[in-house]
Amino acid sequence: MNRFLIFSLSVVLLAGCKGGQTATTTPAKTSQPKTEMSDAQRAEVTYAFFNANKEKILGNLENAAGLFSEVIRKDPNNAAAMYELANIYSEQKKFADAIYFAKGAYQLDKTNSWYILTYTELLQKNKKFTEAATILEKAVADAPTKPDFYYEWASALLYAEKPADAIKVYDKLESQVGITREVTMQKSRIYQRMNKNEKAIEELDKLIALDPKDSQAYGMKAEIYQAMGKKDLALDTYNKILAIDPDNPYVHLSLADFYRNGGEKEKSVEELKKLF
Repeated sequence: MNRFLIFSLSVVLLAGCKGGQTATTTPAKTSQPKTEMSDAQRAEVTYAFFNANKEKILGNLENAAGLFSEVIRKDPNNAAAMYELANIYSEQKKFADAIYFAKGAYQLDKTNSWYILTYTELLQKNKKFTEAATILEKAVADAPTKPDFYYEWASALLYAEKPADAIKVYDKLESQVGITREVTMQKSRIYQRMNKNEKAIEELDKLIALDPKDSQAYGMKAEIYQAMGKKDLALDTYNKILAIDPDNPYVHLSLADFYRNGGEKEKSVEELKKLF
């Protein structure tokens, strides 16, 4: 069950509980002063929202979209219905409409993680990376203990061709959760992309310090040394992998390439034999 469906089911009974508004139906604009809905109006909104979710679950997206639109007509500031419409339009590849309603949901509730992540994901799909990064920066400031915001913020910055800023975001995340394999590996890759190989190796050394038998970290180090032309260090690193994991097939493949590139064909063949 995906996160959108989980969210839909969790809010279905709450959709009509908020007061109705005499506001504009344009979600991207500032809403007008709220007026209380009658019990009958609340019941109509809840019923329409429930039926909309039922149609969505059954795969009847056009029917679901119509019913969610009905919810918004009855309750123009219903963020949950806007969020659901955004997801439907995204699934239908109608990204302009998806962004429109995702923005509406976000503007009505800028603290809702589902709205933030959906809106910024859609912005990135439409190559609005800087705009997404700005929203995610605010999200991190408001909720610094939520890792998802950091990952998405760093991703947006990378797509915006701002790798140094992405590194800073990962540094912020590390200050919250400590050193993790996923973040450290990603920082190493970014440093390689920036041609800062020594910094990339420093990141891998953090993982090796945590786990001296981390053959993948050693393997990445060896590849970086090769790229730097430091063949002796590369070979020494490959040998360290063999010492801790002699049956690792990938190190034999890497050594075969290493020896072949160095013109040592016999050694390359020997490593291939070990591989097979």
